[in-house]
Amino acid sequence: MSMDEVWKYTKIAESNFQDYAWANEIPLAGEKIDWETLYQSMLPPNSTVFVFENGSLVGQSERCPAGITLTSGELPGDLQAYSPSPAWLKVCAEAALSQQGRKWHWIVSETRTEPLYVLHFYTGSRSKQAVFARHCVEIEKGVSATIVEIHGDLYDNNLRGLCYGQAEMRVAVGAQVQHHRLSLATSGMTAIADLNVNIHDKAAYDLRTISSGGKQHRHNVILSLIGDHAKASVKCLHWASHQDSLDTHLEVQHKANYGESDVMIRGVAERRGASSVTGKIVIPEGAAQNSAQLENKNLLLSREATINSRPQLEIYHDNIQRCTHGATVGYLDNEALFYLQSRGIPVAEAKKMLIDSFIEPVLSAFSPVLVDELRAQLLAIPVPIVTEQSPVSGVTESHA
Repeated sequence: MSMDEVWKYTKIAESNFQDYAWANEIPLAGEKIDWETLYQSMLPPNSTVFVFENGSLVGQSERCPAGITLTSGELPGDLQAYSPSPAWLKVCAEAALSQQGRKWHWIVSETRTEPLYVLHFYTGSRSKQAVFARHCVEIEKGVSATIVEIHGDLYDNNLRGLCYGQAEMRVAVGAQVQHHRLSLATSGMTAIADLNVNIHDKAAYDLRTISSGGKQHRHNVILSLIGDHAKASVKCLHWASHQDSLDTHLEVQHKANYGESDVMIRGVAERRGASSVTGKIVIPEGAAQNSAQLENKNLLLSREATINSRPQLEIYHDNIQRCTHGATVGYLDNEALFYLQSRGIPVAEAKKMLIDSFIEPVLSAFSPVLVDELRAQLLAIPVPIVTEQSPVSGVTESHA
C-alpha cells in the first residue's frame, strides 16, 4: 500500500507544518495548574500516577513504587518498528526530541496488582504549537501489569496545536499487559500517535483504546507477534463529532507460530464528523498455525457524517487455524426504536440506549472508575439522530 493511500483520510502536509513552533520555546503551564487536584479528581485515591505536560514530567506520586523505573535520555534501539507516519514528520520529531530530551524509558520489572496511570496533557497559549514526546516501555519476563494512559489537551478551541507521540512497548516472554489508552482532543487539535508493540513467546498484550475529538486525529498501531504462542487482543472505539476527523490505522503482524489475535473496532460518527479505519492482518510465509479475527462495526448518527472502513487480510502461509474479517456501516435500527417506544421509553432515551449498547463491548473493558464519565461525555448528544428508514445519502453497508 502506498503512503498516499495510507494517509488518504489524514490531510497533513510538510508545507503546513513549517509554521509550527516547538513547545520548548513556550513556557510550561505547570506552575499555573494544580495537577495533583486534577488527577486525583479523575482517578482512585492513592493511585500511582505520572503527569506529563508537553512531553515533560511535571508531577508524580509521592514515591515511585518498587518495580517501576523511569529514566530520561536515549532509548534502546531494538524496539523501533515500522510506522506509516510521513518521513518528514519523524525527522522533525527526532530533531526536536534531541534538543528537548523528552525521551522516556520505562521498565516494569515486578508484577503490579494496581494500575499505573500516565497522564499526558498538551497546553499552550499560541496557535501553531507543536509538541513531541517518545516513550519506550519494557515489561520484563513473566511480569503482569496494567497501564492506563490518558491523553488530553487544554487548548482553547480557537487555537491550532499539533502533538506527535511515539510509543514503543516490548512485552517479554510470558508477560501479560493490559494497556488502556484514552485520547480526547479539542476541536482545534491535530494529534498523531504511533504505537509499536513487540510481543514475545507466550506473552499476552491486551489493548483498549478510545479516541474522540480533534481537527485531525490519527492513530497508527502496529502489533507484532514475534514469539510463538503470543496473543494480542484489541478493543477500539472511535467517536467523531462536530467536524472531527479521526483516522485509525491498525495492523497486526503474525511473525511466529501459533499466534492469536482478536480485534474488535466500533466507530460512531455524528453531526459532520468523519472517521476512517484501516484494519490489517498480516501472516507471512514463515508463520504457521496462526489464528486471527478482525471485526469493524460502524454507526452513523446524522446525514452529514462519514465513515470509511477498510479491513484487509494479507496471508502468505497456507497452514493457518483461522483468519476472518468483516465490516459494516449502518445506522440505528428503526424496529428496535419502535420496540423500546412501545415499552414506554421516550424516543430520545431509546436512541441513547441503542447507542450505549453498541459501544458497550469496548467501554466495559475499561476501568469502572472511567466508564461512567466516558459514557456521559460520549452520549451527551442531541436528537434527532438518523435511523434506518431516514433518507441518508452516501451510506453504505457491507459485509466481508
